[in-house]
Amino acid sequence: MIAVHHAITYASVMGFRPLALDLYVPEEPRAVCVYLHGGGWRRGSRRDGPGHMTGPGEEFLERMAERQLAVAACDYRLSGEAIFPAQLEDVIAACRFVTSDLGVYGVSEIPLTLWGLSSGAHLAALAALNPRLDVEVAAVTCWSAPSDIARHQDDLEALGGPVDRGPGSREAQLLGGVVDELPDAARNASPVHHIRATSTRFELVHGTNDVHVPVAQSKRFAAALEETGTSATLVLVEGGDHFYKEIERDRLSELVDTSIDFLIDNSS
Repeated sequence: MIAVHHAITYASVMGFRPLALDLYVPEEPRAVCVYLHGGGWRRGSRRDGPGHMTGPGEEFLERMAERQLAVAACDYRLSGEAIFPAQLEDVIAACRFVTSDLGVYGVSEIPLTLWGLSSGAHLAALAALNPRLDVEVAAVTCWSAPSDIARHQDDLEALGGPVDRGPGSREAQLLGGVVDELPDAARNASPVHHIRATSTRFELVHGTNDVHVPVAQSKRFAAALEETGTSATLVLVEGGDHFYKEIERDRLSELVDTSIDFLIDNSS
């Protein structure tokens, strides 16, 4: 049986909407997962999943809980509300809340994991690597993660994808200005530039046909993690696009289960 608790406020930032999470708790959770949705930092909600599992019904999140993974699906400030690093600050706040204030819901003293999709994967990676997060993260799975903001458009150009180096790009809206004009900010917002030796285990899942976040981003990130001795498992999804909508539902379900297993197996 899964207990579901909607709209728990995990942070209140002056001048902004309350930040909420939905909590899914199985009877005997083996770990808790802070789940972060995608949407290019400018849209999306905590109830969105990948591909066929996006939309109402919360199938994806319930599936995670059915496998003994308690899930805290979190909203965070979007780029239209606040520029980076506000989003990272929200994720760090969510991680601290989940590990310290959820005992009343039956979630306490179990390992912390992170799972992010696209922009959520970018934030999950940054949070796991950030020394300000004084909570141990056992494992992270990043699906379609933009990990090198400064080189994102170069990777798109090399792939033949849609290139946008102007102020309307997702990255520019995140940083509050054109990326090429903000090299320090772009570097600061890139997980690949924050890598340090850590016991956290990373799984990087990426579609080979992704023309929104090129697979080169995850390949580069995995190589950089491994150079420090940090565990990085790179899973290439042949024929997969950005949100895996082009692959068969059964294949997507297998990928979801593999990532759940990764988080649970690396939490013991």
